[in-house]
Amino acid sequence: MTKNNGLNPENMSKEELLALFMKTQAELNATKEKLKKTAEKNIKLEERNVVLEEQVTGVQKVATEGLRQVAELTQNLNKRVFLLDDVLSMSLVEQIAFAFSEHVEWIQNAKSWFNQTPFKKGADVKGSKNELNDAESATKKLNGSIKNAGRCINRVTKVIAQAVSILADTDKTKYGQAAAKINSFIVPAKKETPKKKSKGRIAKDRPAEKTVKASLNSHTCKSCGGTTVPYETGKLVDSVIGANRKLNELLGVVKNIHEVEVCEKCGKVSVAISDNQDVPVVPNREIGIDYMLCCADFICRGMALNNYIAPIKDMFELGNDTISYNLHDFVGIYIKPLYEGIIRAAKQAPVLLLDGTPFDCLESQGVRKSKDRKAENITVSKSNYILSMASPAHSKVQFTAYGYLEKRNFESIRKIITPEYKFKTLVTDGFNGYEALLDEHPGAKLQHCLVHLRRYLILAFDFNNYCEQLDVLDDEECRQFVMKDIKEASDKYLIYSAFNAINKIYALEDSVDYSSDDYLKQVALVRGKCRALLENADVVMEEMIRRHMSPNKTNTGLVGKKGDAYSKACVYWYQQRPFIKAFLNDPTVPPDTNIVEQAIRPITVFRKNANWKATISYMEDLCMLYSVFMTAKKNDISDVYGWLRTYCRDLYKYCLEKQWTAYIKEGKSLTKKILTWDMPSLSEGFDFGKYQLIKN
Repeated sequence: MTKNNGLNPENMSKEELLALFMKTQAELNATKEKLKKTAEKNIKLEERNVVLEEQVTGVQKVATEGLRQVAELTQNLNKRVFLLDDVLSMSLVEQIAFAFSEHVEWIQNAKSWFNQTPFKKGADVKGSKNELNDAESATKKLNGSIKNAGRCINRVTKVIAQAVSILADTDKTKYGQAAAKINSFIVPAKKETPKKKSKGRIAKDRPAEKTVKASLNSHTCKSCGGTTVPYETGKLVDSVIGANRKLNELLGVVKNIHEVEVCEKCGKVSVAISDNQDVPVVPNREIGIDYMLCCADFICRGMALNNYIAPIKDMFELGNDTISYNLHDFVGIYIKPLYEGIIRAAKQAPVLLLDGTPFDCLESQGVRKSKDRKAENITVSKSNYILSMASPAHSKVQFTAYGYLEKRNFESIRKIITPEYKFKTLVTDGFNGYEALLDEHPGAKLQHCLVHLRRYLILAFDFNNYCEQLDVLDDEECRQFVMKDIKEASDKYLIYSAFNAINKIYALEDSVDYSSDDYLKQVALVRGKCRALLENADVVMEEMIRRHMSPNKTNTGLVGKKGDAYSKACVYWYQQRPFIKAFLNDPTVPPDTNIVEQAIRPITVFRKNANWKATISYMEDLCMLYSVFMTAKKNDISDVYGWLRTYCRDLYKYCLEKQWTAYIKEGKSLTKKILTWDMPSLSEGFDFGKYQLIKN
């Protein structure tokens, strides 16, 4: 039985029961109201918690990423200079100073980034604010450590140079003498490049100006109600470079009208196409070549197309893949012939630089199907790549070309670098898949990149730790510390010597005047000095290999020792030493892959924005587009878009006239549409020689 203030409902009168019911109902309503308010309060708290969680998570990500980059930059001090030949040619002091200046600039940007975090301040985000303060403190600490490290390394460089001359005759070991020769070698003074005088602003053709007038209608002062009259001329004039706020106002269907004439003698059709007319990719379609060139330009600038094609797709109710298959056909009709010309030049190149970068293709990974290929003809792989190939920086024939790799192995590379290639030297990184290509090219040499080798030496030397030890010493103590390393031919000293040899090789390379007609003779003379440096470095590293590697189980080779700080550098040198001297015998061969790594960078920017390509065909299209745009720029075609527009319209006009000539000869009329256009076949006979991207 329910208790109600000690009363038994069975003994209560009707009036008492009614009063009790009303009281209970009122209490129930009050409780419901409280629950409702509590629920509303909980919803607001939950919404607030979600916002706060997003804010904290966002700030944590910002701070974590910033700290991660700070740590990465600290540990890999020279990553910013790998692709810069002019920096590699500097002295050690100049290189370190350059690296530190780059890091300080990044830190300043990072501080600005943290300070401008777009979240509210106050107690609600106290935790995230603390993380930002920690990040700022970390960057300040790093800034201070960079200054200290720069000072220490300057001291190390000077002291080693002085100590080597003092102790030149004390070390009788072969490797000690080799190290002394490296560190006492005086590199030529850095050539002074005359500063080019700025041409200033150069007038270019701009779109025609349009005038927009604004008038005052009321002639009444809004403040006092008085009558307003023109002041002097009564006009202000300004010029604004602006954009239309609505993209769809710029889009529209343009109906082109072309006059057609037929030769009475030979029957050839001539079609008039003016410069201000766009033409379709294929005559019976609506997507224009100008739009396709814009798409291609966007891609080669590293931008994904999704946002660019959305307005035209929505406005004209196009299918989801209409732009994609038109772009695919555009590449197949207009870009592929240019790409094939680039590949022909690459096949004749005596020196070929190669490097690869990951790029996902859904079809190659088995998660997408296309009509172009049967499943059994596809090699399924989790990782796909784009292979980049290029000519050396100072080669007379300049090109950059790309090819798609289903996976990074010899079989995939072999599909691109076929036996038809005539190269005498390949310049690559340490990936062993390239070595097998030499089997199909008797007499060809392999040059592995010295910059990759240099990275391992820097990591093994550990500049940060070495500088921390010297930072607490005065000049005399620092000299004694370094001289002890030299006397003992310590691991630190030997690794530094090998590293210094590569630096001085780049200083020698930079002393060549490539603008001179006899630059190849200059290179040949320089390479003789480079040979002595590299051979001495090899003697030094031979001793390091003896110290830090051991025979394998079958006693057929050497392997690194686990936990050994110098082992990785020794193993890499041991593996690469057969392939690091080819450049010494040929002045046209560069010592590194810097040029081809620079060619890969635009692809990596696009990969960051686009993530993947759906099919193998689209991957191949991407490679062809980048090959054409990058090669055009290398051959001094500044307006690639304009050059391609002229070429594409000429090819379109040739195909259009060729097809209509055949149809009219068959007695057909212009009023009847031609449903099938085999543009690649119609392109046969076109003078592609008129449009040569590569200039000899």
